[in-house]
Amino acid sequence: MKDLTTILVITLCIHTLAISQRKPLGFDQIEYKRQQIARNGSISLAVWSGVNMTVGTIGYFTQPKNEWTYFQEMNVLWNVINLGLAIPGILIKDKKQATLIGSLKKHHNLQTIYLVNAALDVSYITAGIFLRMIGTEKNNPRMNGYGSSLLLQGGYLMVYDLVQYILLKRNAASLQSTDKHVKLINHSGGLPGIGIRYSLDQ
Repeated sequence: MKDLTTILVITLCIHTLAISQRKPLGFDQIEYKRQQIARNGSISLAVWSGVNMTVGTIGYFTQPKNEWTYFQEMNVLWNVINLGLAIPGILIKDKKQATLIGSLKKHHNLQTIYLVNAALDVSYITAGIFLRMIGTEKNNPRMNGYGSSLLLQGGYLMVYDLVQYILLKRNAASLQSTDKHVKLINHSGGLPGIGIRYSLDQ
């Protein structure tokens, strides 16, 4: 579990450094960067899934049944789904938006998805905590192993979703700076929305 956590941190750091840029960009560059954020995110998820499935399969078949093998079993099952979600994001090219408003809407939709996913990640972590509590109380290695897996996978996905959200939010801010009349407006609930603000200043 310690090794997987280390891989998590390294993967996310590489992912963040690879796509973070500070210099002003034009519309086409910003749109390209949005596509790269999504694609690099899918690659990160695929790498995480591949490592979990490889390590989990080896661990499951080379050790007697105990908490560790159930932990590996859940990691494999969980990441089969993750890999299935990551592969289309790598192979299918995202459609480039032709207009500023279209690009802002695309950013908004993706940000909303990642925020909703982050909320779901909390439920995975909570479920892992409860499984660990029940497993400890009943001395059940399966529940303990599954609970530990949910804690790890839910924790990774929460960091992943929040990093993707932050990167897209920064990219959207760069996009807004290309046209002073178009702004991304925040609703009171905290979710981003699309708005057009016209300035009378010349």
